Order: sequence, then C-alpha cells, then structure tokens
Amino acid sequence: MSALTHVTMPQPEAADDRAAVLGILEAAYGPGVLRGEVLDWLYELNPVGPAARVVGSTELGDRVSFAAAVPQRWAHADGRTPTIGLVVNIAISPDGRGRGGTGGLLRQLMEAGRERGWDSVWGAANDLSVGGLLKLPEYSLFRQMDTYLLPPGRRADRAEVTRLSATPGRWLLTSEAESGFELLEPAPRWGFAQRWQPDTLAWRLSRPGQRYALYQGPDASVVALRRRVAGLPVCVVAKILPHRGVTQVRAETLIDAVRSAERCVAAVYVGWNSRVRAPANRVPRRFLPSGLNVGGFDTSNGTWGWDVETYELLEGDQL
Repeated sequence: MSALTHVTMPQPEAADDRAAVLGILEAAYGPGVLRGEVLDWLYELNPVGPAARVVGSTELGDRVSFAAAVPQRWAHADGRTPTIGLVVNIAISPDGRGRGGTGGLLRQLMEAGRERGWDSVWGAANDLSVGGLLKLPEYSLFRQMDTYLLPPGRRADRAEVTRLSATPGRWLLTSEAESGFELLEPAPRWGFAQRWQPDTLAWRLSRPGQRYALYQGPDASVVALRRRVAGLPVCVVAKILPHRGVTQVRAETLIDAVRSAERCVAAVYVGWNSRVRAPANRVPRRFLPSGLNVGGFDTSNGTWGWDVETYELLEGDQL
C-alpha cells in the first residue's frame, strides 16, 4: 500500500468536506461520539481563531484520515505571547491504517500552523500513542500528567467555596463576571501558561454536552464537573485558577470543598500547576488504564524552549 497524501482543508468548510470529516471520525471512534454541533463549537467558534484541519487521501482520492488543531493564547513570564495549536482530533479509518497516517497528519498540521503564524503544535497523548510520536524527530515530550485521587471523608481544614454559576460559559460573558475574573492571577511565574481571558474561558466552558461548574475559593477559582464512575458520582477538577498574589494554593483543602459541594464521593485532579501544591494521593501510573503525556512539535525552529509551568485537563481536549 502506498503512503497517504496529506493536504490542508480549505476554509470555510464545504458541506462535502464536513460529511467526509464526520465519516472518518465515525469510522475511527464510532457513530455519535462527535456530533456536528460539537465540531461547529470546536472548529469555528473559538475566539482565538478557526481550527486548522488536514486530511489524508489514498491514491484513488478516498479521504481516510483527518486531524485538527485549535489555536490557544499562551504567555511566558518573560513577556512572550506565543500562539499554540492544540491537537484536538486525530482519526484514521481502517482503510488508512498502516500507511504513515499519524506522522503525515501531524507534519501537515505543523505546516498549516506555520502558515497561520502559530509557534508550536501541542497535544496530550495517552501511553499507547506516545511511543509512536517519540519516533518522529520533530516531536518533544514535555512531561507526563500526574493523576491525583481524593477519597471520601471530611477534612477539618476544608476551604469555603462559593458556586458562581452552573452555566459558567454564559455567566462569564456578563458584567457580573468581570469582578470575579479580575481576581485571577494573569501572569506565569517562570515559564509558559495559557492566557485564560473572559472570551476564551467562556468559549471553553460552553462545550455542547458538558456541564461545568465554576467555584470561587479563598485563594483560587475552580472549574469542575461531575462524572459517574462505576455508578458513583466523581468530581473531576478540570482547572485551578489561582487568585492574584497567591504563590501557592493548597489543592487538597480546595478540591475537597468542591467535591463536597458537587455531592461526589471522590475527586480527581490531573496535571500540574506551578502555583498549586499537588494533593498527596498520586495514583501510580501502573494503576491507570492509560496515562496522559504532554508534548509538541516546534514550528519556531527551536527558538522558544517550551518550559511549561501549568497544564491541566482544561488546557487539553480531554473534557
């Protein structure tokens, strides 16, 4: 079998292009996993800009693989403000497998990112996928994402939290939200962190089919959502947003308060944050179905040096 040919898809997306994309995604992930309204939100409504989309075709012209990346605003403590393309979908239908599909898609995404002025293309890959990525010379593994579990039980030092909104995507666009957003620390300490602003956070928390909650504590605000695991409610902490002037947030007391407010039996936190003292109960990777790893493809010819100080679930596309 010959290798696939990869090209960047034109924008705006034509109707037959969307049909082809949905067909590839359904062949790879199963029907209904990614609905059209989710793709509209993900690819078109991001306030930073539209997604870059690439497709792979066979020698007969059949489109059998697809990848997309969305732009994010990031910042460094030294004042640099790169644009990062986050890989959100990679899908290869059965007819396209074994033909260099993943590497070709990612290289084409890098080229599409360069054309848009992006400085890098990043993503979080599970343990099953990262081995193949490490074979690509352009790829660098930044760090593994640790997973922490907070079991049930009331802590004596539980923080006090206030639920700001059960629909934070809409609330963040109101005048009432302005004072709450002003509380947040805007600058990284020593490396790179995503620049969460009202428009980008509102968009991120408006994902169709997800129900996020936004809480405010004494030292930080928290984005969380409930998931059921083995029939039990579990609180997933997607993002911790430290307040101005706070050098270290005690994660356990804050997460326990949010877990209790969400009426969950346990809480899970994944990732790292330079201003957050991680919980004590880190889950060994051998007990995880597949851990997450953050890495990327540098499109700046090695001039940046990606020292990432904060990366949590909300940075990626896992939720």
